[in-house]
Amino acid sequence: MKLRKVITSFIIFLHLIANTNFADAQSKFSDCLLEASSNQAVSLGKPLAKERLGGKAKLKIGVIPFNFSDSPTKILSESDKSDYQSAVKKIEEISDGNVKIDLHFLPTINANISIVEFKSKYVDQDKSWSDSNLPNSTWGFIKKLIQSGDDYVNYSGFDSVVFEGNNTNKSISGAEAFDFFESSEGNNFGLASSEYFRTVKTNEGFINNAVFLDSHKSPNTIAHELFHNFGLTDLYGGSPGPGLMSLMSAGAPRLLNYERAVLGWFPIEQFKCSNIENYLNLQQVSNKIELNDLNQESILLLKKSDSEAYLVEVTKYEGKSILLVYLLEQEKRPPITLSWNPKLTYFSVYDLRDPNNIGSYYVTEDFNLVIVNSVGRIATLNLIPRALVYSEEAKKLISESLINREVALSKASEAKAKFEMETKVTATPSPTQSKIKQTTITCFKGKAIKKVSSVNPKCPAGYKKK
Repeated sequence: MKLRKVITSFIIFLHLIANTNFADAQSKFSDCLLEASSNQAVSLGKPLAKERLGGKAKLKIGVIPFNFSDSPTKILSESDKSDYQSAVKKIEEISDGNVKIDLHFLPTINANISIVEFKSKYVDQDKSWSDSNLPNSTWGFIKKLIQSGDDYVNYSGFDSVVFEGNNTNKSISGAEAFDFFESSEGNNFGLASSEYFRTVKTNEGFINNAVFLDSHKSPNTIAHELFHNFGLTDLYGGSPGPGLMSLMSAGAPRLLNYERAVLGWFPIEQFKCSNIENYLNLQQVSNKIELNDLNQESILLLKKSDSEAYLVEVTKYEGKSILLVYLLEQEKRPPITLSWNPKLTYFSVYDLRDPNNIGSYYVTEDFNLVIVNSVGRIATLNLIPRALVYSEEAKKLISESLINREVALSKASEAKAKFEMETKVTATPSPTQSKIKQTTITCFKGKAIKKVSSVNPKCPAGYKKK
């Protein structure tokens, strides 16, 4: 009986340790994220507003076709529905299975507005915002559209609703996400309770997330707009963004590691962070960073201030281990500036698995990041302070890196030659096979004569061996 109590106590002790370690890991992971912007409805930081979809495991999203009064009746085709299914599948795949989406197609409703009338709202939305003229804005339009469907649509349980219109006017093409808030409580966004961002009340409850499409869009566009409802911000426009590395910048169906972390979709143990001064000594050239497993995606966040940080990421892309270096400025739109080598054309990011890239470097406003070496699953990087990039010590480091490149290329060439030789040897007949002798016999049938060569030769039917 005593032994059972001891075992039970030990199990409880282990359980407590496991829970404590997990809690610590969660805390450290959360500490790595920058604080969310207080001036923007969505940004790349914490806390993620409770109304956003990020971090939720199961979602219910409704698609509602609607009619402009001067266009034909809007009906979703099977092809249109298939595009929504593809968009949802993209999101689920990017989340690594962390979210499942239940998609519903709902009845068509009337917008009670013409395309001409909507175009004036669409074109004048910046002025409407500055004048606080909600009725003449797209935000006012979508709120009214949600409420106009209240008598026809059961909004119960929907985490987001997508409205697709029947616009045939090619002079405008609109796609916009709307992120509403039930209150400003527990939310750092300053305008959360303003008229623009206040939640929309329906017969079944509140609508906090919506997407407007004036006409049918591609799966990538649909997924992009829905990701705003998840809590992500646009990364295109302005300074060089991450391009094909993020759906919020271009059309590739993927996100940056840090974006996934904001949504709770990135492995905690592969995310490290520190103040930048712990990695970058401005008085010396040697500031090494060791990446110990290129088979894993990873994040190293170097905090520059409360709202700024450098991100060093290893991300998998088309079978490569791509190194990304970018500056995240939380209060800037777009907030990300990607670094690259100024001697190369955009989009020049490096595959750490390719020995040709050893000795290459990225340029930032605070340092140059050099790929010093890459052997197997391990890579060595170095941060050279901007004030020292032309120093003799920096030149020596670059020279050593180029020597490492030649060594790595030589080893790669030897490995390739060895592989080809082994492949050739495997394809060549074994000595035993080559030593087997063939015998030739002469066969006759009347005046006809035939010679047969084989390991065990036999005369054809009707022929006799001479």
